[in-house]
Amino acid sequence: MVIGQDWLQQVVPNHLFVTKVIKVQEIVDYIRLEYQHKITYEAAHILKMTLIQDCQEFQLQQFQQMPIYITALQQTYPDIYINLQFENPAS
Repeated sequence: MVIGQDWLQQVVPNHLFVTKVIKVQEIVDYIRLEYQHKITYEAAHILKMTLIQDCQEFQLQQFQQMPIYITALQQTYPDIYINLQFENPAS
């Protein structure tokens, strides 16, 4: 059975949180253990890059919605105090 990227992209995020620190071999092993399917290292690498990109795009979309959310809060609760802080992970 050939496992396609579409199937992998639908199934893997439901059970495995893919981040930059996860090793590609962990994805290969997970598919083998959980679904009894063998996937190539290359297929797992493509999956990892795709899922990380999707996560970053989702986060960007969420951050872009913040001004709208803040405005709605301020209109609903005029006396609200909002303090947004940015933490630089490099420091």
